[in-house]
Amino acid sequence: MPKKKTNVVEMAEPAKRESLSKRLQNLDALFEEASKKCGVIAGRPTKSQAVMDRMTFKFFATPIAAVNEALGGGLAVGRNILISGDHDTGKTGFCLATIGYQMQQDPEFVALWVESEDSLDIVKAESLYHIDLDRFYCLSTRDPDTKKQVFGAEAIGNLIMAAIRENDIDICVVNSLKMLVPMAEASKNFEDDTMAVQARFNSKFMKKAVPLCAQRNTTMVLVQHYTTNMNAGMYGNQLAA
Repeated sequence: MPKKKTNVVEMAEPAKRESLSKRLQNLDALFEEASKKCGVIAGRPTKSQAVMDRMTFKFFATPIAAVNEALGGGLAVGRNILISGDHDTGKTGFCLATIGYQMQQDPEFVALWVESEDSLDIVKAESLYHIDLDRFYCLSTRDPDTKKQVFGAEAIGNLIMAAIRENDIDICVVNSLKMLVPMAEASKNFEDDTMAVQARFNSKFMKKAVPLCAQRNTTMVLVQHYTTNMNAGMYGNQLAA
């Protein structure tokens, strides 16, 4: 009886790797060329000061030592920061206190404040938080008399980007992101369909803000409120179960 043939799979030998020094040398050359041609920041921190600078966080302190310790030094420079909480929990006051504190520390510190919910008291900001109004730019989305929204989030977003791109803005506070409403939604009735208009604006805004703030070393603080499910009772209160 003939023997049954068996399939023998021969394992390929692993390819011989280059030495570590050779691989690092090749990668250094690759990323150096990419940096020159494309203007990207790439490479090893030990070989590129630009990489070291970009990957190192810098901070400016808030007036609250415990917050600075928890955040590793304060608010990160050139980053986007979300401050979220319930209504009337001190979010606006914290931002104003931080701006006033930094203005006292740095005579060239400039702030941009975007107000969309009419919670900024400029007199209190100057007297209580020591804001230097000559270095404090305000941008409101509402008409001062009627309180109606006269600028959509799109126009405000373009103005914010222009201010950061063309000038040295140290901090930009958006108070609040939830109230920065696109004109397509603000100008229509409740029955008109504007589904996801706000979400699409937020997505576009962040795609532009994140790289621009990193490039210009501008800290952007986005104030946001907690959103609760108003219909939670319809499905039962899970906490009470």
